[in-house]
Amino acid sequence: MTHYALLVELEVFSEVSIGPPLIGPAPPALPAPPPTTLLGALSYPYLRERKIPETIYVNGRPCSPAVRLIDRVHYASAGFYGRVEQRTLERVIQAFYLRKDHLYEKGKKGVEGERPKDVRMLWSVAQRGLTLYADDKLYLFYVVSDPELAMYAHGIARVGRKESIAIVRSVVMRPLKELVTDERDGLTIFYTPKECADWCEGSFEVEMSVIHEDNLCKALTPSVVNKYYIPGFNGMRCKASDNGVFLRLPVDEVEDTTLRDYPMILVPKSVLGV
Repeated sequence: MTHYALLVELEVFSEVSIGPPLIGPAPPALPAPPPTTLLGALSYPYLRERKIPETIYVNGRPCSPAVRLIDRVHYASAGFYGRVEQRTLERVIQAFYLRKDHLYEKGKKGVEGERPKDVRMLWSVAQRGLTLYADDKLYLFYVVSDPELAMYAHGIARVGRKESIAIVRSVVMRPLKELVTDERDGLTIFYTPKECADWCEGSFEVEMSVIHEDNLCKALTPSVVNKYYIPGFNGMRCKASDNGVFLRLPVDEVEDTTLRDYPMILVPKSVLGV
């Protein structure tokens, strides 16, 4: 089976807010969109065209429809020149989750129906973690076995929450084997699994969910996670381990010329499809 490298250049117009699953908005946002979020970003235009509902069932479990693509998307990573974390306050509408007898006064009718007991019960305030990316640039990298997905990559409109709007500037696809190099160390702006590198200078470690059916179906916590090296400002320099291989990206074909200074990405050897 032929595998393809898919590189997507995004311009992000607002802060990106992606938190650990099943955790409230108060903790800091993840520094980078995890592979499951990248799968969701690519699957949205694909699923929307096919009018697939927001929830499907796999072996009796309710799942995200993105599970339809896990046999076509074999790896995903994101790259950026730098990031700044911050927090903001936002209004949280909680009336939807209150029982009716807790929300309204019985027997008291207003012009538009029952009157709320206390308007303070209708909403509250919460802080949310946000991440801003340098130059508003975010790069998505996928290893796919279906070349048709390059067409749908042009339809990526957001990363994470619906409020994190993005626009696609460039989409480049190449056979993966054409990008393989013999280099054992290099500078990259893309996060990489910890097992792919002996070390990465200028990085820190974060645990994130991987592309797996158990992470896309109903569960109390993400079932399959991995540790990743996350780059700081101006990338990180890594030495590939026996499990990793450097690829040289087709950076001359993207709109942003700055990426030409960071043409490398470190990926697992297992995604080469050999």
